[in-house]
Amino acid sequence: MSNQGIRIQTDWDKAIIEKNRSFWLHLYDSDKIRYQKVEINGVQLTVDTPGVDCNISTKRTIRFRDKVRHLQSTFQSPDFRFSSIHKQSRESPLHLNSLDVNASGSLAVSATSDGNVFLWETRSSDIRRVFEGHASEVYVSRFFPSGLVVLTGGADMQLRIWCAVTGTCAAVLRAGLGGTDQPANGDKEPGGHRSGILDVDFIDRGRNIVALDRGGWLRLWDISTQVLKQSPQKPRLQV
Repeated sequence: MSNQGIRIQTDWDKAIIEKNRSFWLHLYDSDKIRYQKVEINGVQLTVDTPGVDCNISTKRTIRFRDKVRHLQSTFQSPDFRFSSIHKQSRESPLHLNSLDVNASGSLAVSATSDGNVFLWETRSSDIRRVFEGHASEVYVSRFFPSGLVVLTGGADMQLRIWCAVTGTCAAVLRAGLGGTDQPANGDKEPGGHRSGILDVDFIDRGRNIVALDRGGWLRLWDISTQVLKQSPQKPRLQV
């Protein structure tokens, strides 16, 4: 089945509220993207391509229906905007790679393409801590189950463990820290990640960490010893 869908201009709700003339709609397939304009005339929304209907469902939601491809998408405007956390630059566009919220919902941790990781309050948007130490882009940032510790990983092939209270780096998990020299399938195991780390998760309430890298390796780390415990067989495909 082909990859099909509908995307919308991120600030479409602002365009409607401020009575702008139009906003953009993206109709995409696996091999192409079509950019269409949605004309605003009061409460009437008109797409400049046949076969696509658009209507305002509620004050905060709009619905698009692509009758040709039999697709329907509903978009809801956000309850809150956190626009003061990560500052956008014209010279180097910034991308938000990861966002996590602690169990109480009071704190969030976010990572961007410039390598910055911020711990901030969701109610006030005040930045509590800045985690500095990664050499390049950070792809993932997660709270430990306790909510007092943060785990990050990125393009520098490192996992870093941070204290959310003090902002200090408690540990760095990187290539060469333990590991099995010769797995059962005969492939040389480097004892750590050798490509960018894309995702992480916790086992036994954070006693162990599993991390997935771009090369397709899924690795199990022991937090108490800070060494690699186990890696499965070498993958056939990269992630």
